[in-house]
Amino acid sequence: MSTRMFNNAPHGNWVRFVVSFCAVLKIVTAASTPNEIFSAIQFAPSHDRQANQDRLSRLAGQARARGARFVVAPELALSGSLTADSLSTPAGEQAAQADYLYCKKLARDLKLWLVTGLPKKDGDKGYHLQVALFSPAGEVVHISNKVMVSQDEAGPLTRGDFRDVQDTIDLDGLRIGILSGGDIRTGVPRLADRGADTILVAAGWPDAEAEEVGALCREFATKFAVNLVLANRISDNKPVPGGIYFASGKVDLSDKPGVITASLKRNQTVTRLNVLGLPNSVPGPSYRGSTPEMVELGRKLFFDANLSSTGEVSCSSCHVPEKSFTNGKLRGVGVFGRETKRNVPSLLNVSFRPLLQWDGYASTLENFAKYPISSVNEMNFHYVDKVSAYLSQQPEYVGLFKSVMGVDKIEFDDVSFALASYQRTLLSGNSPFDRYYYGHEQAALSKDAVRGLALFQGKAGCANCHSIGKHNALFLDFKYHVTGAGYNTRSGTFDDIGLGSISTGEQTGLFQTPSLRNVAETAPYMHDGSLATLEGVVEFYDRGGTKSPRLDPAMQPLALTTRDKADLVAFLKSLTGEQTYTKPPRILSSKASQR
Repeated sequence: MSTRMFNNAPHGNWVRFVVSFCAVLKIVTAASTPNEIFSAIQFAPSHDRQANQDRLSRLAGQARARGARFVVAPELALSGSLTADSLSTPAGEQAAQADYLYCKKLARDLKLWLVTGLPKKDGDKGYHLQVALFSPAGEVVHISNKVMVSQDEAGPLTRGDFRDVQDTIDLDGLRIGILSGGDIRTGVPRLADRGADTILVAAGWPDAEAEEVGALCREFATKFAVNLVLANRISDNKPVPGGIYFASGKVDLSDKPGVITASLKRNQTVTRLNVLGLPNSVPGPSYRGSTPEMVELGRKLFFDANLSSTGEVSCSSCHVPEKSFTNGKLRGVGVFGRETKRNVPSLLNVSFRPLLQWDGYASTLENFAKYPISSVNEMNFHYVDKVSAYLSQQPEYVGLFKSVMGVDKIEFDDVSFALASYQRTLLSGNSPFDRYYYGHEQAALSKDAVRGLALFQGKAGCANCHSIGKHNALFLDFKYHVTGAGYNTRSGTFDDIGLGSISTGEQTGLFQTPSLRNVAETAPYMHDGSLATLEGVVEFYDRGGTKSPRLDPAMQPLALTTRDKADLVAFLKSLTGEQTYTKPPRILSSKASQR
C-alpha cells in the first residue's frame, strides 16, 4: 500500500513502490553533501546601540571573509538588555523596530544567513525575546519565540507563547534550527526530533550557568547527532565561553570576544524530496535514520488489526489510503464500534507537522503512535503491556525487527519508529495547483480554479491561515484558531473545548489549522465533522463562522457571490495530488479469525 505517488509513478507491488519512492526521496549521506561554514560571534553588548551595530558589523564582516554563510550573534546583541525602562517608551519601541531593520540590512549587505535574539512586542501584552533567522535577501524567514523568561524580569516582559513550537527549516536540503539559549534544554531535543542538522543558538548565559550549560551542550550534540553553534553575550570581566559543539564530539570554544568559525557537514542521512510543492526534505529524527525496509515494516504494522484488542481494528481502519488516509465518517470508529472524540484528520504530509492531533497533544510521529493504539475508543491495546508481548510471540515479526532494526527484544520505541517511518512516506504534492503555481503550467488550472486562487489569497482571506509559500505550500500556519465550529449557541458552550482540554480555560475552542492537501477527498470537515461538503465549508466561512467567545478576529462575513463560492471550491479541488495505491501487505492471521 503506497501513498498516491506522483507523475509517472509505477503500479504493482510494494517492492516496486519502495524502489520508485527512493527515486523521489533520495537518501543523501554526509559524504555527498557539501560542508557549510558557520560562525558564532561573541562580545559584550553595551547600552550604546550605535557602538553595538559597529561591532556586530565588523565581526560579521570578519566571519563572512572567512567564508561563513551562517552567522550567529548573541542574544540582544544590539540593545544590550531587555528591560521595562528601555522598552516602555516610544523611543524604546522605535529602537526595537530599528534593530530588526538593521539586521535585515546587515544580512542583505553581507549576503549571509544571520541569527540573533531581538525584542518583539506582542500587542498590549508587552515584550518577549524572539530569535530570528534573516536570509541573504534581508527577509525574516524563521522565528523562535523565547519561552523561558526569568522570574525576576518585570515590566512589559512576557513569556513567548508555548504553543509556538520550535521547528526546523529546510535550506537547500540542510535542516536548521534556531533557539534562544534559555530554551536549550527543551529546544535541542525537540529540534533533533524535527531533523535538525545544525542548531543556531543566540545565548546570553550568566557566568554561573556557563559550566552547566557547556556540559549540557556537549552531551546533547553527541546524543542527538546535531551540531550546536552558540553565540554568547560574553562578559569582559568574567568570560562565559560560547562556541561550536560538533555531533562527532569535537568542540571549538572561546572565552574571548571575537569570531569562532567551523566547517560543518551532515552527521546523518537526510530524506530529500523532489516533489513539486513540498519542502526539499522530510523532517525525521537526526539521531536515528530510516531505511526502505523500516518503511515496509511500519507499513505492515499500520495494516495489522492484531494490534487491537478485538483483532479487527488497525491504523488503516481510520486512515484509509483510498480516502487520503481519512475514513469518510464524522468520527473514527474503533473496537466494538466505539467512536472517537473527533473527526479523523488525513495523514498526508503529516511529517511536516510539528504538533499532531487537533489539539496538538502529540509532539512527534513516534509519540503519536501510542495514543490510538492505547485508546479504549480506538484500538484498546495498551502500548506498554500488549504491543511488545504480541509481536514477540510472532516469529515473522521477531525476524523482521532483528534484520531491519537490529533489535533482539522488541520495544514499543522500535514499533513507533517503524510506524513513523512509514507515515513519513505519506506525501501529497504535484497537484494541478502545484503545476500551475510552482511549475508555471498555465493550463494546469481551469479558469474557475485560477479565480478561486485569487480569492483564496485575497478577498476570502483563506491563505492567512492556510499559507502558500514562495517555494512550497503546506497550507498551514501551525497555529490555533477559534472558528466557532462546534459551539452550541443554545447552551452557550463548546461541545468540544479543544486545546482547553489539555491547557487552560482561556484556550477553550482553539484547534490547529488543518492542511488542505487532498481536501476534496477528506470529507466531512472540521474537527467535529459537522460540515459534509466543500460547499458547506465555504458557506461557513462566508458567514463568518459561528459567533462564540474568543472567536478569531479574522472570522468576519466575506460577502462572497455565488460565483465566488463556486470558484473557491474549484480551487480546493485542484489541491489533490497524484498517487497510485497498491495492495496491503500480507498480515498474520487475525485474532478475529481465531475466535
